[in-house]
Amino acid sequence: MKIIKTICIGVTAALSSLPTFAQQTYEELEQLTVNEQVTTVITASEPIRFVDISTDKVVGDQPINNTIRLKPKETGHEDGEVLAIVT
Repeated sequence: MKIIKTICIGVTAALSSLPTFAQQTYEELEQLTVNEQVTTVITASEPIRFVDISTDKVVGDQPINNTIRLKPKETGHEDGEVLAIVT
């Protein structure tokens, strides 16, 4: 019984030392640049199940199962300005 407890404690200690990636801050997210004159197309290797564009600053659609098209709705945004977060 003592050996099992020791093994469990060792495994727990080893797992707790691994880095976690569940929550990322805004600064850690990759940035995607969208152009006002060109539609940005995102193609995934697998079918995309859900698309939610929860801002009025960006329009888009899902023409086929693995593709999303995005474009800014308004003009005159500064370089690096955040319009939306895509997850």
